[in-house]
Amino acid sequence: GENMGAYGVGCLDYYFGPVYYVSTSGSDSEGNGSEENPFATIQKGIDVSIDNDTILVYDGTYSENIEINNKNIVVGSMSLIDGDTAHISSTIIYGNQVERVVTIGNIFSSTTLYGFTIENGNGGVVVNGQSIINNCIIRDNQSSSDGGGIYVNGSEPQIINCKILNNSAPSGGGISLLSDAIIENCIIKNNTVTLYGGGIYCNYSYPKIINSLVIDNNIVGSVNNSAGGIHTENGGSSTPETIIINSTIYGNDEYGLRIDGSILLMNNII
Repeated sequence: GENMGAYGVGCLDYYFGPVYYVSTSGSDSEGNGSEENPFATIQKGIDVSIDNDTILVYDGTYSENIEINNKNIVVGSMSLIDGDTAHISSTIIYGNQVERVVTIGNIFSSTTLYGFTIENGNGGVVVNGQSIINNCIIRDNQSSSDGGGIYVNGSEPQIINCKILNNSAPSGGGISLLSDAIIENCIIKNNTVTLYGGGIYCNYSYPKIINSLVIDNNIVGSVNNSAGGIHTENGGSSTPETIIINSTIYGNDEYGLRIDGSILLMNNII
């Protein structure tokens, strides 16, 4: 009749958020993103979302490389809802070593990525704009360019309560910064580079590192004046540009800390 398709009569039920669900048992073709009929991929949830929507992802391994462009959305595991941190290690975005696992390209919007394990990419996360990365484990990524765990090139993202482990890159095995960032309550450990900054590499960037551990990061190769912990280049001298507070930097190859430019250090163990 004339109402065929309306209100779910005779075809797939319509669903318009604002919360979309993703499950390994869902379907991108037959699901509508509701809790009863979830999507199968995180990317599908991102694609149908609009500003202020939330994509909730059930436990499981999702073999995909996701991209978020200019959307003010939250993408999170079920830890976002119930606070159970067990969801973080059980909700895995697996990059298949093809490209970076997560690409965030926000110029005018801000994305929150919450409560995932991000692994086995050609780099973990690339951030080209505003974003918050919270309560994530970023591990076992091998990048052919800088930033094995996270590569930041734009705006001032916040990296909070994250573990960045066992990643590798030419520089910035854990994190590579080409713009400012706030790094708070993070563990950056056992990352490896062939050049600079086993833990964190900063180039023309001035991070704020607060309540974090930068430990046991490595340099494979012989590079003069390279720091296995935190390595900065092309800094200025007029104001404290790199700020490190209440953090521990130890057990890293060569130097724990190499700073080019001004720095404010408060209550650290180095």
